[in-house]
Amino acid sequence: MLPIARLRRLALAPLRLLGPCLTLAVIALVSARASTAPTTHPDEPQPTAVPEKPSSVPKARPDPKPDPKAKPDPKASKPDPKAKPDPKASKPDPKTKPDPKAKPDPKEPAPPVPTPPPAPPAAPSTAGGYWLGARLLGAASAQALALADMSSGTGTDNAPDGAVAGHAATVQEAMVWVARWAFGGPALPLPDLAPAASPLHLGPAPVPGGPLFTTRGALLHALTIRGRNLDGSLRAIRWPTTAAELTPPDQKWLPAVLLAERAPLFAAPAAHVPPAAERFAFARRSGSLWLLGHVDRCSGATGERVCLRWAQVLARHGDEFHAGYLPAAQVALVDNWKRGAGAAPRAQLLASGTIGARAQFLLVARTRDGGLHRRSFTAPMTDDAYPAAKLRIEGEWAIVELPGAAPQRFALDASLDARAR
Repeated sequence: MLPIARLRRLALAPLRLLGPCLTLAVIALVSARASTAPTTHPDEPQPTAVPEKPSSVPKARPDPKPDPKAKPDPKASKPDPKAKPDPKASKPDPKTKPDPKAKPDPKEPAPPVPTPPPAPPAAPSTAGGYWLGARLLGAASAQALALADMSSGTGTDNAPDGAVAGHAATVQEAMVWVARWAFGGPALPLPDLAPAASPLHLGPAPVPGGPLFTTRGALLHALTIRGRNLDGSLRAIRWPTTAAELTPPDQKWLPAVLLAERAPLFAAPAAHVPPAAERFAFARRSGSLWLLGHVDRCSGATGERVCLRWAQVLARHGDEFHAGYLPAAQVALVDNWKRGAGAAPRAQLLASGTIGARAQFLLVARTRDGGLHRRSFTAPMTDDAYPAAKLRIEGEWAIVELPGAAPQRFALDASLDARAR
């Protein structure tokens, strides 16, 4: 058993050890707080706190109590029954225009920008001019001599083939060369655009190529105008859409149109239309066509004179020009259509031949639906000539006036194709 004094010392020993530990903990805590506090300098003035002012917004006061003795104004509480609303105030001014300077709303989608059409392809350069040539039939020696005769004097260096007779600087010069060699012989009479008697012409017909056949023995099949580059190579030609743009200024050629899509072209006129196998070329509506004159050919094989009128033409198809003859009933003049109030219907009267003492006419009409219709009729001749026939259009009717006869009326529709009985 330990003495009481020793037990007391053992009980106080932990307390003696705990005192220094608590002292160290207190010192560490004070140091940590001192390190986080803002540093102040005693020689600099410190900002003073500004006291907050009370809000300046006045407090709402309660509404005063209404006076029970006050009476309401009867005029102020009732609207005027006679008052009418102003109609101008409720409708927008129709003359008001939007401000052109106003900026569009960015939220609204912008209108689509129209796409410009593509530019047309550039026309090929014509600096090299045009090759002039011919397609001939016959012996090689005859063709060579004929080409030498047709030479334009401009040389054939770097020519693309042996069918070249020279070259021209402009298409107008080239067309003058075509006019020189298309036909040979005296010119034929041209049809009158105004109503007039047209005598039969039974004289000689110009020959395609003229002296090329009579002196050299070469047959002219086609004259050619081909595009020429500076180095002599060939280029495509963008031909005008109308024959009038190509007509030589010194020629009285009449621009014409073929009534059929294509028709056989013959080298000489005859009393009857030859078989198509005897053609030497085709004339096509898609090309250019000129009427140079007309000539008649007659036959008495049936006991009476029967004549057929021919059109002397020059037909272009592509780069080739064909000179020859077509029945006059297949060729209409561009500037001789008779019209009514509009572009259609339109009609034209063509002298096509004779039977005995009567002249044959062909009435051709283009109706509103685009159809082409024909009607043939006869009239007495005037002194061995086609009588002067006058045509006019009244609505959907064609009226033909002939000397010494009553006017004839023709409906401009599909019934025009019916054969007359």
